[in-house]
Amino acid sequence: MIWRDTWDGTPGVVVITEQAEEDGQLDAVLLGLRLDTLPATAHITNEHGRALRVHLPRDVDAFSLNTRITLTVEVTT
Repeated sequence: MIWRDTWDGTPGVVVITEQAEEDGQLDAVLLGLRLDTLPATAHITNEHGRALRVHLPRDVDAFSLNTRITLTVEVTT
């Protein structure tokens, strides 16, 4: 599943997952795009409109591809 911080235009944060969130965690590939720095949290949605708030790790750089990251999430819708 693909999650993005925006579906209008180019996203800043993209999260790719194989499974849904479980027990407040999401195993993911995280892409940081077009941002000078990544925010501490990001609001992301999937193509169906399901929304999550994810807490991004501090050691992730902008303009990077990060595999096998476990994100802490809050379901917002």
